[in-house]
Amino acid sequence: MKNGGVLLEMKNITKAFSGVRALDSASLCVRAGTVHALMGENGAGKSTLMKCLLGVYEKDSGSIFLNGEEVDFKNPRRAAESGRKFALRHIVEAVVHAQGEIRLFKRFQF
Repeated sequence: MKNGGVLLEMKNITKAFSGVRALDSASLCVRAGTVHALMGENGAGKSTLMKCLLGVYEKDSGSIFLNGEEVDFKNPRRAAESGRKFALRHIVEAVVHAQGEIRLFKRFQF
């Protein structure tokens, strides 16, 4: 596995809306065989971070890597066409399966 077992890495992601920073250098690292939950108060940026990953929002700065490869999805269709598997659910969490498949579960629907 590339990159020391890191399946998803988001580095220094910044996103602002009308000058208000929703994300300020947010980072997330998910390794194979681990489970992570994004938790925080309303407005903490959980959904915004996942929407940047999936191309719903274009990040203002930062880098996103899937299996060691930098990606920058401009919209959800491009994310789907990449061959990566993403599934939407009703809770905010990222689950990494042993086969290296990343499934992102979020609170919103398209």
